[in-house]
Amino acid sequence: MLLLISLLALASGVTAAPRACPSQYEITNLPDLNVNLAFKQYSGYMDLNDGHGTEIFFWFVESQDNPETDPLALWMNGGPGSSSVAYGFWTEHGPFRLEVDAEGKNPKPVLYNNSWNQHASVLYIEAPAGVGFSFATDKAKYNNITDAESSLDNYNFLVAWFDCFAEFKSNDFYITAESYGGI
Repeated sequence: MLLLISLLALASGVTAAPRACPSQYEITNLPDLNVNLAFKQYSGYMDLNDGHGTEIFFWFVESQDNPETDPLALWMNGGPGSSSVAYGFWTEHGPFRLEVDAEGKNPKPVLYNNSWNQHASVLYIEAPAGVGFSFATDKAKYNNITDAESSLDNYNFLVAWFDCFAEFKSNDFYITAESYGGI
């Protein structure tokens, strides 16, 4: 499944440009999704500029209701080491599900009617580096990732993300997670 998600992300035009404005992260289409969406979505890597080449992968979906005033929720899966995109986004409360054909093959995204982004904008992050698509070019970063180090990376990610998506700075902000993600 992670390979399929990777292919969908790459095919959607995900960029790796650090500190890019929102339009450079915007996903304008997903393969085999044949509906007009009532929301915008963005995905890519946020460079933390931490000296380790750390880049945190995110997928952000705006609220379907009123993204200018609706709350913004940050979602992190637990684990540690569980992908927020593979699980929270695709199987729990994201805007899509992957459906397969009658033979159990050819998964394609379909809208999920109970997604959180019906009334909130939701930011899914892959943290810490080494989880999901997030990485560090300095492999020493992976030697001993502590809760404190991961928290600092999350903070630095949010500073960079709000730099890019400044229009959401005034929205109510909630941090949500499951299992160890709450730590």
